[in-house]
Amino acid sequence: MGTYERKSSSFGKTKPRYKKPDAVKLLEQQVLEYDRAKHPSIPPHYIAPTSFRDDTARGLIKCILALMKVSGHEAKEISAPGRRVDRRKSFIDVIGISRRIGTVQWESGVNPKNKADILATIDGWPIEVKVDMNIDSSLSPGIDYQIPFDQAGTPRILVYSFTKFHEWYLKVFGEGRP
Repeated sequence: MGTYERKSSSFGKTKPRYKKPDAVKLLEQQVLEYDRAKHPSIPPHYIAPTSFRDDTARGLIKCILALMKVSGHEAKEISAPGRRVDRRKSFIDVIGISRRIGTVQWESGVNPKNKADILATIDGWPIEVKVDMNIDSSLSPGIDYQIPFDQAGTPRILVYSFTKFHEWYLKVFGEGRP
Protein backbone atom coordinates (compact mmCIF):
# COMPACT_ATOMS: atom_id res chain seq x y z
CA MET A 1 0.00 0.00 0.00
CA GLY A 2 1.27 3.43 -0.90
CA THR A 3 0.93 6.69 0.95
CA TYR A 4 -2.47 8.25 0.49
CA GLU A 5 -2.37 11.86 -0.69
CA ARG A 6 -5.30 14.11 -1.27
CA LYS A 7 -5.72 16.91 -3.75
CA SER A 8 -5.60 20.39 -2.32
CA SER A 9 -7.92 23.04 -3.67
CA SER A 10 -5.03 25.31 -4.61
CA PHE A 11 -3.73 24.61 -8.11
CA GLY A 12 -3.72 20.81 -7.95
CA LYS A 13 -1.05 20.49 -5.26
CA THR A 14 -1.22 17.40 -3.10
CA LYS A 15 -1.08 17.41 0.68
CA PRO A 16 -0.02 14.43 2.71
CA ARG A 17 -2.77 12.72 4.68
CA TYR A 18 -3.10 13.97 8.27
CA LYS A 19 -1.91 11.41 10.82
CA LYS A 20 -3.01 12.20 14.35
CA PRO A 21 -0.02 12.39 16.75
CA ASP A 22 0.03 10.29 19.91
CA ALA A 23 -0.15 13.42 22.09
CA VAL A 24 -3.44 14.41 20.44
CA LYS A 25 -4.82 10.87 20.89
CA LEU A 26 -3.82 11.02 24.57
CA LEU A 27 -5.56 14.40 24.89
CA GLU A 28 -8.77 12.96 23.39
CA GLN A 29 -8.70 10.16 25.96
CA GLN A 30 -8.08 12.63 28.82
CA VAL A 31 -10.95 14.86 27.70
CA LEU A 32 -13.26 11.83 27.50
CA GLU A 33 -12.30 10.79 31.05
CA TYR A 34 -12.75 14.40 32.23
CA ASP A 35 -16.23 14.57 30.69
CA ARG A 36 -17.23 11.23 32.22
CA ALA A 37 -16.07 12.39 35.67
CA LYS A 38 -17.88 15.71 35.24
CA HIS A 39 -21.19 13.98 34.40
CA PRO A 40 -21.35 10.86 36.60
CA SER A 41 -25.12 10.49 36.24
CA ILE A 42 -24.81 9.90 32.48
CA PRO A 43 -23.80 6.36 31.51
CA PRO A 44 -20.19 6.45 30.23
CA HIS A 45 -21.00 4.91 26.85
CA TYR A 46 -23.47 7.76 26.12
CA ILE A 47 -20.81 10.48 26.35
CA ALA A 48 -19.48 11.21 22.89
CA PRO A 49 -15.71 11.52 22.48
CA THR A 50 -14.30 14.85 21.38
CA SER A 51 -12.08 14.88 18.31
CA PHE A 52 -9.02 17.14 18.06
CA ARG A 53 -6.57 18.02 15.28
CA ASP A 54 -3.38 20.02 15.45
CA ASP A 55 -2.70 20.62 11.76
CA THR A 56 -4.30 24.09 11.76
CA ALA A 57 -3.78 27.06 14.04
CA ARG A 58 -7.37 26.93 15.23
CA GLY A 59 -7.13 23.20 15.95
CA LEU A 60 -3.87 23.66 17.84
CA ILE A 61 -5.41 26.43 19.97
CA LYS A 62 -8.34 24.12 20.80
CA CYS A 63 -5.90 21.36 21.81
CA ILE A 64 -3.95 23.66 24.13
CA LEU A 65 -7.11 25.04 25.72
CA ALA A 66 -8.44 21.51 26.28
CA LEU A 67 -5.16 20.41 27.89
CA MET A 68 -5.30 23.37 30.26
CA LYS A 69 -8.92 22.56 31.15
CA VAL A 70 -8.35 18.88 31.94
CA SER A 71 -5.20 19.76 33.89
CA GLY A 72 -7.13 22.15 36.13
CA HIS A 73 -5.51 25.35 34.88
CA GLU A 74 -7.14 28.50 33.64
CA ALA A 75 -6.64 29.48 30.01
CA LYS A 76 -8.47 31.71 27.60
CA GLU A 77 -8.15 32.53 23.97
CA ILE A 78 -7.44 36.10 22.99
CA SER A 79 -9.58 36.92 20.02
CA ALA A 80 -9.96 39.98 17.87
CA PRO A 81 -13.46 39.64 16.43
CA GLY A 82 -13.23 42.64 14.14
CA ARG A 83 -15.77 45.34 13.62
CA ARG A 84 -19.12 45.74 11.94
CA VAL A 85 -19.13 47.96 8.85
CA ASP A 86 -22.51 49.31 7.74
CA ARG A 87 -22.49 50.08 4.00
CA ARG A 88 -26.21 50.65 3.72
CA LYS A 89 -27.78 53.78 2.31
CA SER A 90 -31.26 55.01 3.12
CA PHE A 91 -33.29 57.02 0.63
CA ILE A 92 -36.85 57.83 -0.30
CA ASP A 93 -37.91 56.57 -3.71
CA VAL A 94 -40.19 58.41 -6.18
CA ILE A 95 -43.35 57.04 -4.57
CA GLY A 96 -42.30 58.29 -1.13
CA ILE A 97 -41.36 54.94 0.41
CA SER A 98 -38.22 54.87 2.53
CA ARG A 99 -35.80 52.21 1.28
CA ARG A 100 -32.45 50.92 2.43
CA ILE A 101 -29.92 49.32 0.11
CA GLY A 102 -26.43 47.98 0.70
CA THR A 103 -24.82 45.47 3.03
CA VAL A 104 -23.57 45.09 6.56
CA GLN A 105 -20.22 43.33 6.68
CA TRP A 106 -17.67 42.32 9.27
CA GLU A 107 -14.06 43.33 8.80
CA SER A 108 -11.82 40.72 10.28
CA GLY A 109 -9.89 41.56 13.38
CA VAL A 110 -6.16 41.22 13.12
CA ASN A 111 -4.09 39.80 15.93
CA PRO A 112 -0.97 41.99 15.98
CA LYS A 113 2.35 40.32 15.31
CA ASN A 114 3.88 38.67 18.38
CA LYS A 115 0.69 39.07 20.39
CA ALA A 116 -0.29 35.94 22.25
CA ASP A 117 -3.19 33.75 21.13
CA ILE A 118 -3.71 32.14 24.56
CA LEU A 119 -3.28 33.46 28.09
CA ALA A 120 -2.83 30.67 30.61
CA THR A 121 -2.20 30.54 34.33
CA ILE A 122 -0.36 27.38 35.30
CA ASP A 123 0.28 26.89 39.02
CA GLY A 124 0.05 30.65 39.53
CA TRP A 125 2.46 31.45 36.69
CA PRO A 126 1.04 33.54 33.83
CA ILE A 127 2.14 32.28 30.43
CA GLU A 128 1.38 33.63 26.98
CA VAL A 129 1.20 31.17 24.10
CA LYS A 130 1.60 32.30 20.49
CA VAL A 131 0.52 29.75 17.86
CA ASP A 132 2.27 30.01 14.51
CA MET A 133 1.73 27.33 11.88
CA ASN A 134 4.11 28.93 9.34
CA ILE A 135 7.27 27.75 11.09
CA ASP A 136 9.38 25.10 9.40
CA SER A 137 9.78 22.34 11.99
CA SER A 138 13.20 21.35 10.66
CA LEU A 139 14.65 24.84 11.20
CA SER A 140 13.42 25.72 14.68
CA PRO A 141 12.31 23.98 17.85
CA GLY A 142 8.66 23.47 18.67
CA ILE A 143 8.83 26.02 21.43
CA ASP A 144 10.81 29.21 20.93
CA TYR A 145 11.85 31.21 23.98
CA GLN A 146 13.26 34.06 21.89
CA ILE A 147 10.06 36.09 21.84
CA PRO A 148 10.67 39.04 24.16
CA PHE A 149 8.81 39.25 27.45
CA ASP A 150 5.98 41.74 27.58
CA GLN A 151 5.97 44.75 29.91
CA ALA A 152 4.82 42.68 32.91
CA GLY A 153 7.56 40.10 32.41
CA THR A 154 5.22 37.29 31.36
CA PRO A 155 7.03 34.52 29.47
CA ARG A 156 5.85 33.93 25.93
CA ILE A 157 6.00 30.61 24.16
CA LEU A 158 5.87 30.14 20.39
CA VAL A 159 4.19 26.84 19.49
CA TYR A 160 3.64 25.11 16.15
CA SER A 161 2.98 21.55 17.31
CA PHE A 162 0.84 20.10 20.10
CA THR A 163 3.33 17.28 20.62
CA LYS A 164 6.13 19.76 21.33
CA PHE A 165 3.88 21.83 23.60
CA HIS A 166 2.83 18.71 25.55
CA GLU A 167 6.49 17.67 25.97
CA TRP A 168 7.38 21.17 27.20
CA TYR A 169 4.42 21.18 29.59
CA LEU A 170 5.43 17.84 31.12
CA LYS A 171 9.08 18.88 31.37
CA VAL A 172 8.41 22.24 33.04
CA PHE A 173 5.40 21.43 35.21
CA GLY A 174 6.07 17.81 36.11
CA GLU A 175 5.69 14.33 34.73
CA GLY A 176 2.80 13.43 37.05
CA ARG A 177 0.43 15.71 35.17
CA PRO A 178 -1.96 14.74 32.39
